[in-house]
Amino acid sequence: MTDSTGTDNVSRQQIALTNLRTSRETILFERRMQIDWVWMARGCGVTFKVIGDALGVTEGAVRAMLARDQ
Repeated sequence: MTDSTGTDNVSRQQIALTNLRTSRETILFERRMQIDWVWMARGCGVTFKVIGDALGVTEGAVRAMLARDQ
């Protein structure tokens, strides 16, 4: 079956799945970059509380993030 643009449902599904995979890869990359920046901030003496405030999370969440990364 095709829609008004001439794209069949299988093609639309493939496009959606490709975009989901790309989105996941982007999220994982951004997560890695965020962790790297947190480590850098800690190395510069920024407190867990200040980092948490910048990220919109608690101090404990920042500590947990870095603990998981070790």
